[in-house]
Amino acid sequence: MEPFALQLKYTITPEVYLQAARLSGRVRRIISFVILAILAVLSGLLIANRGAQWNNASTLWTLGYALIIALEYYWLLPHRVRKLHRQQKMLHQELTVVLTEEAMSVSIEEGHSKIRWEKFHKWKEDRNLFLVYQSDRMFHMIPKRAFLDEKDVAALRTILTEKIGKPRK
Repeated sequence: MEPFALQLKYTITPEVYLQAARLSGRVRRIISFVILAILAVLSGLLIANRGAQWNNASTLWTLGYALIIALEYYWLLPHRVRKLHRQQKMLHQELTVVLTEEAMSVSIEEGHSKIRWEKFHKWKEDRNLFLVYQSDRMFHMIPKRAFLDEKDVAALRTILTEKIGKPRK
């Protein structure tokens, strides 16, 4: 059997960076939506306990919280990510990433790093990219558009599962 080695070349666009930010923050969003659902249920119970009277305060709190979540997800996060992308000039360069059974190597004009798979903490995946984490907040972005075909995507998924474990949600 031939050893696994895959070379990818890509740049991190603002869109990829935003997708990564949304994927990495999925748990916080789920918690926010759970809190919103609890507030909505509590508001409904308050309304029901008052003989179906409209409780403006609880309704305003629930709607205000929903508005904050929507603003964070659809306006503030994209704005913040685009600003960070502009500031991080190294993200604008083409990356050469070599994935093997032992490690992930990343090269740009200024340098090179090689990290063995066992040094990674976890990984996540969605339909657009892989995130490979060195810690809970530090990750490498690997967009699926950089792969030649689905076979290579599946090969990386297998390596990540074998070396790091099952993907985290």
